[in-house]
Amino acid sequence: MLSTVTYVNSSIAILNEKTLNIHKDGVQAHIDLPSKGLLVCGCYVITETKDILVINDGVVKRIGKSHKTPTKMAISGSSMYIADRAGSVYELEDLEKTCMSQMEGAPKHLFGSISMITDIIVSEDSIITADKDNKIRVTDRQYPHRIQSFIQVHSKPILSIATVGKYLAAGGYDWYVSLYNTDTKEVLIFDLMQNKIERMGKTLPGVDNPENISNINLDAESKVRKLLGNGNTLLILRNSTPILVDISKINENLEVTCIEISGLSDKVIIDGISMEDGFAVLDEQGFLFKIAPSAPAPTQILQIPNYTHKIDISIANKYLD
Repeated sequence: MLSTVTYVNSSIAILNEKTLNIHKDGVQAHIDLPSKGLLVCGCYVITETKDILVINDGVVKRIGKSHKTPTKMAISGSSMYIADRAGSVYELEDLEKTCMSQMEGAPKHLFGSISMITDIIVSEDSIITADKDNKIRVTDRQYPHRIQSFIQVHSKPILSIATVGKYLAAGGYDWYVSLYNTDTKEVLIFDLMQNKIERMGKTLPGVDNPENISNINLDAESKVRKLLGNGNTLLILRNSTPILVDISKINENLEVTCIEISGLSDKVIIDGISMEDGFAVLDEQGFLFKIAPSAPAPTQILQIPNYTHKIDISIANKYLD
């Protein structure tokens, strides 16, 4: 449910309350927003007042309004997809035409579920959503009333999903990250306690240790904050040190190459984004670091001036607007 950093046209944009900070080629600029930004994706922002904004050459224009408080958005082709706390997914079509029009666009309802949607991925053929009720839904993109499949490999709420190689990765309040092979339908588990891969079995990591099981009604922290994929590399942002996992090097014995980003061990990482050449991650003080899969030592890129943006990733006791 973290979407405060985006990468577009070789620029990195970061939300900071009512400001969108933009970094490109070592130069920083900022754009004032009419209200606090909740989500940013590409050149689009959705605010806490549910306004859908487009930023073009430093000019902010409202192009529509979200029906409910959004939790995630994704851009694919000429459409924007908006997921919300009520469990619905909407599509705002013909973005280029909408941005040029004097009339605001109206997001079209595609489908709904009974639980708050926490993440969304849009592929050529499918819309993949994760929700508070620990399930992943794969919906036909062309015919959204058709459910292609449900993937249920978690025992607790999911906060983030990502595609990495031939796998769909998912994580949240469980002590593991699931790796669903989209070709074979096999499920592997990356154990966050032991940093190793296991096959999905009757016993899941953490279940045999009741004291480690999260209770979201007690506002427990999630084990995974966000998953980011870049080629065959998975970056796991968690409460402890972030970790890189090379999915391409999983062998027959399920051994895998994983590297903890020790240079960030003293940082509280709150968000991140995949880029062409790796990842960028943001800490709670507004420092942005770049991580290259081939050379995982983090490099500080910039610091956002007066960074105060607060991100709530807890899904306990959430209400519907």
